[in-house]
Amino acid sequence: MRAIIWAALACVVAAGCTPEPPDDRGPASSVPPSPAPVTRSLDPSAYASEDTVCGLLTDEQAVELGLQTESKPHNRADVVFSCEWKLQGDDLFQIEYDLALNTDLLGEWYAADHDHLQLRDIEGQPAGVVDRSGGVCKVAVRLAEKKSLHVSVADMESGIGCALAVPMAEQIVRNLKG
Repeated sequence: MRAIIWAALACVVAAGCTPEPPDDRGPASSVPPSPAPVTRSLDPSAYASEDTVCGLLTDEQAVELGLQTESKPHNRADVVFSCEWKLQGDDLFQIEYDLALNTDLLGEWYAADHDHLQLRDIEGQPAGVVDRSGGVCKVAVRLAEKKSLHVSVADMESGIGCALAVPMAEQIVRNLKG
C-alpha cells in the first residue's frame, strides 16, 4: 500500500500529474465588440439635398466602379437623401446609397443583428458590412455623430454584392474627406 502512495506522490511531483485549475473567467461572450467611435467626423451636409446627393460619386468614379453615369436622386425624408445607380448594360436600379443625417445606422444594425454584421474600417471610419447570400450586400459607415452612409447592392444575377458595395463606400468616404 505504501508503494502505491509513494508512486502517486512521485507522479504528482515528478511528472506534473496535477489537474488543471478550474477556469473561473466564466463563459466566453458571443457578442462581438461594439463598433468603434468616430475619431474624425466628416460633414456630409454639402450633399444633403436631392439636387446634390448623387454628387458623392463623380461620373468618372461611377464608370470605374462599373456603373452607368445616369443616376436617380430622391429624398426619402427630411434627413435621408438617396441616389440610385444602374450597372453598365443593365436597366434595373439595384445599387443605391443613402445619406442619413440623423441616424447612427451602424449602431442600429449592431443592436439589431450583430451576428451577421462584420465590423471593419472604411477609409478610417467605423463601418459594418452585412453580406447576404445571393449577391445582396449592405454597408453602413459612421461619418459623424448621428450621420451615416448606407450603400446597398442587390444583384442576384452576377452576385457582385460586396465586391461593389465596399469599394463604392470607400470612394464616397474618400470624396467626403476631400
